[in-house]
Amino acid sequence: MAKIKVLRVVAKSGSFRRAGYQFTSDPTDIPLDGIKKEVRDAIQGESALVSYEAEVDEVVSTETDDTQNNAKKPASSGKK
Repeated sequence: MAKIKVLRVVAKSGSFRRAGYQFTSDPTDIPLDGIKKEVRDAIQGESALVSYEAEVDEVVSTETDDTQNNAKKPASSGKK
């Protein structure tokens, strides 16, 4: 099985939203092939989050439903 390259993100304290994603103290994996540079930069530049690249067999997510890229569901833009 091929490894999946991900950005693994953990909130330092409680729950934290950045770049349309909700992060908690549980790791959230965002596949690198499915993330825009602007989103990645916003997450990696946030001091309230710890993020690092990893290679995994399976994407880790705390979501109970099947969301895009198996990462935390992005917030809606509020536009209809």
